[in-house]
Amino acid sequence: MLILLCIQCISAQGQSQVIRYMGEVSYDRTLNFDGTPVTAKYILLFGADSSIFFETEVSEEDRPQLVSNSDDEVELSYKITFKSVRHILTVDFVNDSIHTQMALLNDGGPKPFLIKEKRNDINWKIANEFKVLSGIRVQKATCEFRGRKYVVWFAPEIPTKAGPFKFNGLPGLILSVTDERNEVVFHATSVKVPLEDENSKGNTVAFRQDARRVTLGEYLELFDQQGIEFEKFIKAKLPRGARMELKTSKPVGGIELEYEDEALR
Repeated sequence: MLILLCIQCISAQGQSQVIRYMGEVSYDRTLNFDGTPVTAKYILLFGADSSIFFETEVSEEDRPQLVSNSDDEVELSYKITFKSVRHILTVDFVNDSIHTQMALLNDGGPKPFLIKEKRNDINWKIANEFKVLSGIRVQKATCEFRGRKYVVWFAPEIPTKAGPFKFNGLPGLILSVTDERNEVVFHATSVKVPLEDENSKGNTVAFRQDARRVTLGEYLELFDQQGIEFEKFIKAKLPRGARMELKTSKPVGGIELEYEDEALR
């Protein structure tokens, strides 16, 4: 059975339901953990009781590069792009749940995972400060979430709890998110409210049927093993008789730096 959009799209009888969306927002997500900003395109679709946030461009293949250091040594540079595994995140405001599709190296290759966690209850502090973004009046709010401090701008005139990534719960659509170190930025580039075609894009975005379902805690345990899994993956790509000296390091940064104990249960 095809799992469309998010878990709440499946009724108790197991039949898929079509979600009708009230609005669509395009975002640029920029991550800058090592001095090199990387920007990706995302779309947020939100309805009365749920939202879906997904990347618009998916890499098609892994791209290896071989660089020769000497006559008998070759440096292997390999970029793993997790073919066809789209980053999708759904929020269910009724059941207080979040489901995220991500990819990890597992059993010798990239594999899709579907991570379930409780919807985060962010302690927002709303300020009496306003400005205009893209012609929309927005209000300032701040929070601390999973190891980072954020400044957020939301639109009270667009009544929804939704926002990009796991940012939600404000009395208005979240249009801008920036952490204090400028390492994590979500910025709305276009807003469509109301949405003319309520059944558009979101109903064509689906979780992978072969995605392995795990809790957040289980996913983080698998993430900690990525160095070992990367070594297995690279060794499988080497020609017969080739020797390899692998130097790995822990990933630099990350949107979420720490987690609440209850989130890992």
